[in-house]
Amino acid sequence: MPGSSIAIVGNGREFPGARDVRQFWNNLRNGVESIRRLTDEELLAPAPSGDIANPDYVKAAPILDGVDQFDAPFFGFSPRDASHMDPQHRHFSSALEALEKQAILINFKVPSPFSPFLA
Repeated sequence: MPGSSIAIVGNGREFPGARDVRQFWNNLRNGVESIRRLTDEELLAPAPSGDIANPDYVKAAPILDGVDQFDAPFFGFSPRDASHMDPQHRHFSSALEALEKQAILINFKVPSPFSPFLA
């Protein structure tokens, strides 16, 4: 599109067992297992989603660490709003980290030509 320019200046990702792409790659290269086995108690804590007694039920999950460390005020969310957010939205910090690695500082209260894109 003429007049519409987009530049991808960095990326930030979080993976089960890895805080960033570099650690994820090291885990893959070194055979580190990032899928965590869950106990029956962990599976039953939320509403159970299947018959955990079934031998075919897989009692494992790719757990993302640090979801509880979301800095709500920094991103302009009240603690109440943050507590009701989809946990996946708490990973805004990954997009911000990608910009910081490229020395791009964002002030969410001031208009900026830079925007994090989350997908």
